[in-house]
Amino acid sequence: MKDSTTLELTEGQQLALDQLHRIVQASQGSVAATHVAATTDGYVEARFSIGCANLPPTQDGLRLRSVEAVTLRIPANFPFTAPSVQTRHTRFAGAPHVNWSRHLCLYRSTATEWDPADGMYGFITRLLDWLEAAAAGQLDRLGEPLHPPNALTDHTAGLLVIRHDAPVARPDGPWLGAAVLHQVNDIRSDVVG
Repeated sequence: MKDSTTLELTEGQQLALDQLHRIVQASQGSVAATHVAATTDGYVEARFSIGCANLPPTQDGLRLRSVEAVTLRIPANFPFTAPSVQTRHTRFAGAPHVNWSRHLCLYRSTATEWDPADGMYGFITRLLDWLEAAAAGQLDRLGEPLHPPNALTDHTAGLLVIRHDAPVARPDGPWLGAAVLHQVNDIRSDVVG
C-alpha cells in the first residue's frame, strides 16, 4: 500500500489497515491495495483492485471486469461503525444493490447488519460475496428485499435504501408525494412507506 502522506489514524482505522494488509498478503495477488489517504471528513480511503476473472458471468449477471476497482472508506470509530465501499459513479448504474451515489449495498437484508466483531475480514467477505452474486445474477435472492438503484447527488446524501414494497409513481405523469424513512444510522435510511 502506498500512503500519500503520513496519516494520523485512530486506533480503529489502524486496526482496519492492519487487517487489510493481512488480507492483501493472504490473497495471493487477487486483492491489491493501491493507495491509502486521509480525507477532510475524518475517513481513511483505501483504493483496492479485486481480481474477478474467476467469476464466470451469466446471462442475468453483471459484466464484471477481470479486475474491479473499489474504494473503501474507513470511519474514525471503526469497527463500531461499518466502513463503506464505493465505485466509479456510473460503474454499476441501473443494477440492483447499487446506489447511484457510488455506494455498493453489501447488505442483502436487515438480518445481515454490521457486527463490529466482523472487522475488515467480514467486510471484505461481504464485498467478495457481492461480486460473486453480481456475476451470477443473484443479487436479489428470492424472498429478500429488493434494493433498486436510486439517484443521490453526492456522498453527503448518505445511503437511501428503497425496499421492494415502497410506493411507486404511476407511469402516466408527474408524481408528487412524500416518503416515510426509517433512519438506520448516520449514513443510511430506508424508505418504509
